[in-house]
Amino acid sequence: MKSLLRSLTLLAIVVAVASPLSADDAKKAAAKEKKAAGNKQGQKKGAGPDLAARTLKQFEKASLTEEQVGKIKDLAKVAQEKSAEARKKARLSKEQQEARTAAMKKAKEEGKTKKDLQDAINAAVELSADQKAAMDEARAIQTSFQKEVRGLLTDEQRKAIRGKGGAKKKPAEGDKKKPAEKKKKKAAE
Repeated sequence: MKSLLRSLTLLAIVVAVASPLSADDAKKAAAKEKKAAGNKQGQKKGAGPDLAARTLKQFEKASLTEEQVGKIKDLAKVAQEKSAEARKKARLSKEQQEARTAAMKKAKEEGKTKKDLQDAINAAVELSADQKAAMDEARAIQTSFQKEVRGLLTDEQRKAIRGKGGAKKKPAEGDKKKPAEKKKKKAAE
């Protein structure tokens, strides 16, 4: 009787210790599968959602039909593959990446606008002719994709994306201050 009781106690201890360990292993395996699935789509580690997912999120206010969603996914797949090829050709060297980061940081500290920020980055990073051509190609692919997607939308869907049916408001003449100046003004108040 004592040996049976001892065996059952030992078995209960083994089960109590082994259950959480196997659950952890299952969670780790599921996480690995999820990462592998993301990498199969050509994403870098931590790259976030793919082009189709980002586009569908962008247009979620438009109440897309199933047919539109399917077409967007197909267009995104093609555009993402072409864009990835172009970006490979345009890949920056380590020195170019460092110059780009430094220029971006400096321009942001100076409170430059988006256009001025981009100009400062382009001036700091000297791209080869091949890199410029590849970047232009990637930009053209993205622009073409966006135009094709917007072409799938109805007028009502376009209005839903813009907001209350109107175009974006332009700032008043006296309200054309740089973002950094606005922050400084708010901080002073």
